[in-house]
Amino acid sequence: MPRNGDVVFTHTSISLAWREIRYKPATDLQRGLKKFVCWYMDYYPQSAKKSSS
Repeated sequence: MPRNGDVVFTHTSISLAWREIRYKPATDLQRGLKKFVCWYMDYYPQSAKKSSS
């Protein structure tokens, strides 16, 4: 159960960005998350070691 104040459902739309500046994402969510995790582990190597032990 969501806690009081939690958002039950969210979604986003890039339709305004597309109309205004023709923005179209070049990276899908799965690839973006993988890239972020790799970056994070490289940038914060001590954090990665602490959480894996």
